[in-house]
Amino acid sequence: MTNKLVRKTFIDTVTQYLIDKGADIVDISSPLGVCKLALEKIEEHNKDRFIEQVLHGLSRVDIESLDAVKSLQRLYKSLQVISKATTQDKINRFKKLTINGILKQETLSDNDYEIFLRLTDELTDAEFCFLYHLIQHVPKELSFEKDRENYSQLIDCMNKTKEKFKVLYQKDDTYVQYIQNSLNKYALTNVEAVWGGLCFAGLSPIAYNYMTFIKDNEEVQNAE
Repeated sequence: MTNKLVRKTFIDTVTQYLIDKGADIVDISSPLGVCKLALEKIEEHNKDRFIEQVLHGLSRVDIESLDAVKSLQRLYKSLQVISKATTQDKINRFKKLTINGILKQETLSDNDYEIFLRLTDELTDAEFCFLYHLIQHVPKELSFEKDRENYSQLIDCMNKTKEKFKVLYQKDDTYVQYIQNSLNKYALTNVEAVWGGLCFAGLSPIAYNYMTFIKDNEEVQNAE
């Protein structure tokens, strides 16, 4: 009896949502059909909200001076994956990347934009925050111009990042190691054989470039 009541309440709620949104419901007797239509409307609403956010970010820019065709292509590519975002932080990163992809067309190639879009889609909030903190600790020159002494500094930078992350987000060593391995998988960090073993060897150029185009000032402040 309880299950039937819960189910009925859920269907009624979804149906009311569709009615409020002006959806033309021909047959609401099928729960599966109602849910499917609701999901389509919710996804459409999320995309509309995302477009509004992007345009709001461009409100102080001379829109007519932009390359409209390329801008729309990049916006469309963002919309193809934005509906999968499950947190507001990730939506904000999509928004920031899309705006920068439009405003900085001369410095952000189409290939890099697609790479950054895929990273934004696949990186979790925790992985992104760890990458951000790691970049704060590892200067570019330390990653790109390594010698024997630099490797010790790089290891020290990684250890400091891990400790800071564990304290800020209350995570254990196993969790942090998983995130570090995940960033290696995306080729955002480098691992090299040094002194007869593998060790952290800095960040890849794509990691620094990605953070330049993706970071949101408010989000960064909250993460610190």
